[in-house]
Amino acid sequence: MDGDTSVTGAGEIRKGTTLTVSGDDPWEADFARLQKRYEAEASFGAALEIAARIGVNSWLVEGAAGIEGSASTAWHFGGRIVENGDGTQRTQRKYRFEGLRVRGRVFLATGSTENTQDDGGFDTGSPDTIGTTQTQTRVVTENIFWEGPLDSMLIDPSGSTEWQDV
Repeated sequence: MDGDTSVTGAGEIRKGTTLTVSGDDPWEADFARLQKRYEAEASFGAALEIAARIGVNSWLVEGAAGIEGSASTAWHFGGRIVENGDGTQRTQRKYRFEGLRVRGRVFLATGSTENTQDDGGFDTGSPDTIGTTQTQTRVVTENIFWEGPLDSMLIDPSGSTEWQDV
């Protein structure tokens, strides 16, 4: 049985300014519409992978049954404050949950294993010393005769990638 987990995260903080200049209004009116944005975003993800295998090996039959799978999810958060040149400000947020997804497969397999060993010797050129070599070879053949895929969203995604007013 094998298992592995991972958790990742990333974040970013940005400060920006937007100014839209039009040809019809005086410059003072354009500067009055100057906006300052302070944004922060963070993402967190997690994944779990697991694999289990049970094998049977006898002189008559060799086979295995197993399950392999993974579960993954991620959360994305963001917040920003937009300050307008006229002194007003608004707060916005963004939240998205990617859901909880499970993927994997269940399988039954038959196969064979062939082991060979070769012992050999060679003369080293000295009357007192003889060298030996040993070679081992293992060939595994596996045929999957039944496999069932698994792909399910246990918890549906929610939220939006767009900024929402608070």
